[in-house]
Amino acid sequence: MTSTENSKPNIVFLIADDHRHSAINALGDTQVDTPNLDSLVHEGTSLANMYIMGSTVGAVCMPSRGMMLTGRTLWRIDEPDLGDWSLWPQMLRESGYHTYGIGKWHNERESFSRCFADGAETFFGGMSDHYAVPVHDYDPSGKFPEENARVGQGFSTDIFAQAAVEFLHQYSGQEPFCLYVAFTAPHDPRTPPREFAYNPKDIELPENFLSQHPFDNGEMDVRDELLANYPRTDESIKQHLADYYGMISHLDSAIGKILNTLDETGVSGNTLVVYTADHGLAVGQHGLLGKQNLYEHSIKVPFLMRGPQVPTNVQSDAFCYLYDLAPTLCDMLGMPIPSSFEGKSFWSTVINGDSHRNTVFSAYKNKHRSIRDNRYKLIQYYLGDEIIKQMFDLLSDPLEIDNLIDNGKDHPLISSMELKMNELQTSFSDPIAEENNSELL
Repeated sequence: MTSTENSKPNIVFLIADDHRHSAINALGDTQVDTPNLDSLVHEGTSLANMYIMGSTVGAVCMPSRGMMLTGRTLWRIDEPDLGDWSLWPQMLRESGYHTYGIGKWHNERESFSRCFADGAETFFGGMSDHYAVPVHDYDPSGKFPEENARVGQGFSTDIFAQAAVEFLHQYSGQEPFCLYVAFTAPHDPRTPPREFAYNPKDIELPENFLSQHPFDNGEMDVRDELLANYPRTDESIKQHLADYYGMISHLDSAIGKILNTLDETGVSGNTLVVYTADHGLAVGQHGLLGKQNLYEHSIKVPFLMRGPQVPTNVQSDAFCYLYDLAPTLCDMLGMPIPSSFEGKSFWSTVINGDSHRNTVFSAYKNKHRSIRDNRYKLIQYYLGDEIIKQMFDLLSDPLEIDNLIDNGKDHPLISSMELKMNELQTSFSDPIAEENNSELL
């Protein structure tokens, strides 16, 4: 495999499932061992405030990945088929990149073959037994019939990483490549290999651990939340965290093999590496286990970049959305940004430290809405005829423990934050805003 400094950079895009933004040692969680992800933090730039916009369904990863691929906002993607929207891997393919897809694809199958000229070990679905994941060989027709699936031999993380390593060793094309590797880890069932197991007795609970959420948020019986009994116990959450950390450390080890192969094949210097996830996870915080909520632990994801032009050992606090990735890649490569992309490139934020957004709006189904700025965050829960509100000062309370409007207390900024939220709801075609507007007519 050859590469020159003047050619377009190769791209290795790595995406995990259920990896919360801070569960990397170098980003603050010293209980988890992640030496390879730590190296990406130190050798590149990490975006500490990378958000997903939310989800219209309990399977948060499906619309999250749809937005990431199309560069479009939550209510303007076609799920699960992604419609006829431009997809950034497809654009790279059409611009001369050799695109290769591996791992989880939780969107419509035909869109996979639009994006990738080839691939291996592809899993179509949301979750699976990691030791028996059904995988497909590449099908250029895009059909990938169920009867052609086979059970992968080994743990999903190892299967996907090995396929990536084999691609890097075997690729000899002259055009730049885009290697897309989508892991199912650390999603449950959390069954890390024995050598990566953590002792739950050594695990410390997060400061915002609760045995029960303060109120019924309308999603207390979603699948994720039923992985542990109510009320949550110290022992059960420590076990969940131990298993979660084990999955992440195993994933980190597999990523290390991919990074080492980039070095071995001599292309690291001209390869952009991106690591991110489709959403976060509570794992005991606020009395919750899943991602079906709008707390920071569930809507923020890790985002690490290393490669040509990317500053080293920089952590940016700029507010970004994961769907901003599509226009960012176009911007980086000097490609025209399609009009269908609604995201905003953060490339100048990465290379120059420019500001990006002032606020972040997120949504979950027609039940939860949130908005945050540099200091405050407002969450509203639409529960039948009742609206429950939480407001947090994220500068002094980043773990969202102290509700500033609890016990009927008011806050002078609530009205302005609600007004800004309403404006964003309208701009994003939020069905709640449309319903409220129709009632006023």
